[in-house]
Amino acid sequence: MHKVNLLPPTATQRFRQKRTVVVWGKLLPVIILTMLLTIGWGQSTAARIKAQIEGQLSLTQRPTEIRQVHQDLKAQFRALNRMQTEQVELRSRFSPLVVVQLLHQLKQDFNGKLQVTSIDFVEQCQPSSASKASSNGHVTLQMIVDGTTNCSDSMQRIREAGLFCDVKLGSALELVDPNSEALRFTLRCEF
Repeated sequence: MHKVNLLPPTATQRFRQKRTVVVWGKLLPVIILTMLLTIGWGQSTAARIKAQIEGQLSLTQRPTEIRQVHQDLKAQFRALNRMQTEQVELRSRFSPLVVVQLLHQLKQDFNGKLQVTSIDFVEQCQPSSASKASSNGHVTLQMIVDGTTNCSDSMQRIREAGLFCDVKLGSALELVDPNSEALRFTLRCEF
């Protein structure tokens, strides 16, 4: 059996065109929807991957930040150590108790003929410059002794103790009482 087409060729062509339009009319929205879904899925996947990468980068940057904070803290620690060392160097190598102990020994050596009426301990907290040697402070002693010999002996013994870098007479000798040989004087001892 043979088939015979009784329709004119233009009608068949129109049917084909209508069928193509119908197929493409249904297929085109599906293709567009598929493309939009694919683009949306790709963007969400890219955003998720980007967030993961940024999270991993932030995790890798955290040790760098910690390392930087650690270096800053080490620098502060070194500065504090340096400051503490300077403060220790500025402090006196002895306390006022050492001076009191020295004066107690002197009083025993002079058999009670030495009286200390005042002690003024001043510690200076200024760093000494390399070109100029300066003291760390001074002790001012006001004392009363019997006679000029005991005055010079007490001054000499304080010098010989080796606690001070300089011992000077801070005031003129003055009589405490015109009827006795007791003399009042002041010594300035620098350390």
